[in-house]
Amino acid sequence: MIYLALAVFGLHFISLPIIFGATVYADSDRNVGKIKVALFGIPIYVKRIDIGRVLEKLTDKNGEHNEIDKDGQELEKTDKSQKKSGRFKLFLIDCARRIAMRVRVRKAELDAIVGTGDAAVSATVVGVMRIMYAQACAFFGFDGGSVTILPEYDSERIYFDFFGIFSLCFADIIVAVCATAINRLLRGTGKRSDKYANTVAE
Repeated sequence: MIYLALAVFGLHFISLPIIFGATVYADSDRNVGKIKVALFGIPIYVKRIDIGRVLEKLTDKNGEHNEIDKDGQELEKTDKSQKKSGRFKLFLIDCARRIAMRVRVRKAELDAIVGTGDAAVSATVVGVMRIMYAQACAFFGFDGGSVTILPEYDSERIYFDFFGIFSLCFADIIVAVCATAINRLLRGTGKRSDKYANTVAE
């Protein structure tokens, strides 16, 4: 009887959805920015962003060159680290990708206004944002929810307000990890058989 109760409790635990919410807010007019992540309604990560300082770094030409140089150095370091990375790191990346595919979007709201001072550039940025949002919704199998992305043609302004509720079960994590392990095991077995066949043929 105790084992049955433990089994029922274990099944209930692994099927329990982990609900977390994410809020991203930025307004250049008020110079306010905030990123907030909550787990079961309890904030676990809150970060405030100085929008004015971020925009200054983006518009500063010298800073732009420095950022490009830094990005180039970081890319070189990333390439070297990827070459030196082991199988375990690649395994974790594959697991993360499979887990992300199992995330369920329960609710999503996006309200954005983009103005760069140039009408053509503003329209292009808005179009790119809409495409990226549509691709993200297609990846998660979500209809998009309430979305408003508009260009600001007459002034420079960045306004971004996103709120989403997501869920993920422990069972999804277990299935994703097991599927990744089995896939890599079968792939490794296939490579070994190919090597053996080539050796025999020689």
